[in-house]
Amino acid sequence: FGIALENVREELEKERSEHSRTRAELSNAHHEKAEVEREVSRLSEEREELIISHATAVDGLRIELDRARHRVSAAEEDANLALDLAKGSAESREQLEGWLQRALDEIEHLRYQLSTPGGGQLVSVPVATPKQKPPPPPPRHEDQQQEQQGQNATA
Repeated sequence: FGIALENVREELEKERSEHSRTRAELSNAHHEKAEVEREVSRLSEEREELIISHATAVDGLRIELDRARHRVSAAEEDANLALDLAKGSAESREQLEGWLQRALDEIEHLRYQLSTPGGGQLVSVPVATPKQKPPPPPPRHEDQQQEQQGQNATA
């Protein structure tokens, strides 16, 4: 009976030891579970913050993209307007050059008329620089003839 009691005591001691070890493991498991749950919660919150942050960043980038598209569109419009103005300026320049050439041709023609016999004397017509006012026009041939006729009539 003593040996059986000793065996039961040893078995009981083993069970108590196993029970303590199991309780310690269970306690560690609960502790690890709590840590994992905190980590999961932290990661979940971080994920939510990242989702919000990325959504905000994407919205900001979309707004910036819209603004960039508007700037590109405005720049294209400005470029087209500048091109139209440049074309218009070139056309205006050509037109002004044509008028200038006609005026120079007329001046040469008038000089020639005045230098021919009976046409009067050669008259030098000064040409104004762009910063000066143009000189007064020389008297026209018809005005000189009328003046001479008026002097002849009074004489």
